[in-house]
Amino acid sequence: MRCGFARLTSSLLLLPLLLHCPVPADAQDPPSKRGAGPALKAPTSQVSIQGDYWALIIGINNYQGPPKLKTAVADATGLRDVLVDRYGFKADHVKLLLNEQATRTHIEGAFIRLAREAAPTDSVLVYYAGHGQYSDDNQLAWWVPVDGSMDEPGTWVLDAAIRNYIAAMRAQHVYIIADSCFSGNLFAQNRSVAPTVTDRYYAKLHAKRSRWGLTSGSTEPVADQGKDGHSVFAYHLIKFLKENEEPYLVPSRIADHVIPLVARNAEQMPRSQPLQGANDEGGQFVFQLASAARGFEDQARKAEELTKQQRDKAQEDFKKELDRLAEERRQVELDAKIKLEKERAHLQELERQLDLQRREEAEVKRRLEEEHRQRVEAERRATDALHSGETAEQAARQKAADDLRQAEATAKRKLAEEKQQREALERTLAEQRQREADTRRALEQEQTRRREAERIAKETPAKGAPPEPDVKQKQADRAPFVGGF
Repeated sequence: MRCGFARLTSSLLLLPLLLHCPVPADAQDPPSKRGAGPALKAPTSQVSIQGDYWALIIGINNYQGPPKLKTAVADATGLRDVLVDRYGFKADHVKLLLNEQATRTHIEGAFIRLAREAAPTDSVLVYYAGHGQYSDDNQLAWWVPVDGSMDEPGTWVLDAAIRNYIAAMRAQHVYIIADSCFSGNLFAQNRSVAPTVTDRYYAKLHAKRSRWGLTSGSTEPVADQGKDGHSVFAYHLIKFLKENEEPYLVPSRIADHVIPLVARNAEQMPRSQPLQGANDEGGQFVFQLASAARGFEDQARKAEELTKQQRDKAQEDFKKELDRLAEERRQVELDAKIKLEKERAHLQELERQLDLQRREEAEVKRRLEEEHRQRVEAERRATDALHSGETAEQAARQKAADDLRQAEATAKRKLAEEKQQREALERTLAEQRQREADTRRALEQEQTRRREAERIAKETPAKGAPPEPDVKQKQADRAPFVGGF
C-alpha cells in the first residue's frame, strides 16, 4: 500500500484540485459497456501539434525513513519508455528522478527548470510514483521525497507548492499523473458533457491552455503491487499507452479507459479532472503517436515538394512567357526601325524632289522676267517706230511683242502649275515628317516596354525564393525564468 506511508493515491494531492467530479458511469459497468459514450475513433487527418513535449518522471522505492515500495521505479521507467518510444518525447526532454535522486531539493529544482525551459507552445507531463500523505482534516497533502522524514511534514513537498509550480509554467499544457496518496483542493469541478471526438475537437483542446490531473485513487490507500511488476494503476495506464493505435490521446480519453479497469481490479477509484487554481483554460494535453506524426511529416514534406515543383514550374512558365513577350517586342522594335528607315529614305526623296521643283520654279520665274523685259523693250521700240513712220518694221515689232505676251502667259501658267506642284510636295513632306515622328514615338514606347519586361524577368527568380526560416524563434520562446514560487 502507498498511503500513510503506504502508496496513498496522489489523488489526495490532486483531490484538493478535483472537487465534486462525478465518477464515470462506466466505472461500475461490465466490460461490455466500456465503449458507451461518444465516438472515440478520430479520422487520421492532421492536427497541428505545436511545440515540444517535456516530462518530469519521479519514482521512489528505497525510502530512507518511510516504508520501502516495490513497483514505483518500474512504473516510472515503464512510463518513460512508452513516452519516448511511441509518443515523440525526446530523451533529453525527459527528466527521470529515481530513488536517491528524488530528494525534495531535486524535485522542486526540476519544477523550476521546467518552468524555465518549457516554451509557451510546449506540453509538460509530470508523473509521481511514491508515498503521499495528507492531514487529518484533508486540507493539506504532500508528496514524500526520498529524504522525507516520517515525523517531519516540513521535509515533504506540499500540494500547494506543486500547484504553484504548475500554475507558473509558461507551457501551453501540463498533465500531472500521481500514483500515491494525494488529497486537498487541487482538482476543480468538471461536469461538461463529452462532445463527439473529431480532429476539430483535438485541435480545439490543443489550442486552449490546460492544467489537468490523473490520480490513482481518492482518499483511500492504493495498491503498490498489481501485475507484471507494476501497480494496478500504472499497469493499466502503461498498457493502454502501449496498445493505443489512435493518432491522438487526451487525458479524458485515458481516464475513460483506465479508471473503470482500475476500479474493477482494486479497491481504489482513480480520478481525472482539471486542476484547481492552476490557470486551466479548458484545453487538454494532446498525445500524438510518433508514427502518426511521421506520417503527417511525410505528407507535409510531399505537399511542400509538390508546391515547390508547382512554384518552380510556374516561375519557369512565367519566365518563358516573359522571354516570348520580350522577343515579340524586340521583333516589333526591329520592324519599327525598318519602317522608320524606309520613311526616312522616302522623306529624303521627297525633299530632293521639292528642292528640284523649287529650282525649276526659280528658272521659270527667271525666264518669265526675261521675256517680260524683252516684251516691254519690243513694245517700246514699236512705239518709237510708229512715231518715225516705219510701218513695216512696226508691224514686225508688234508681232514680236505679241509673241512675247503669249510666251509670258504660257510661262505664267507654267509657273502657277509649278507652284501647285511645290505646295503639294510640301504637304506630302509635312505628312511624311508627321509619320516619321509617330513611328519614332512608337519605337521609343516599344523600347521602354522591352526594357521593363527584361527587368521583370531578371527580378522574378529572387521574388519566388522561399523565405528563410526564423531559426531564432524557438530560442526566443525560451525566455529566462523570472519570478519565484
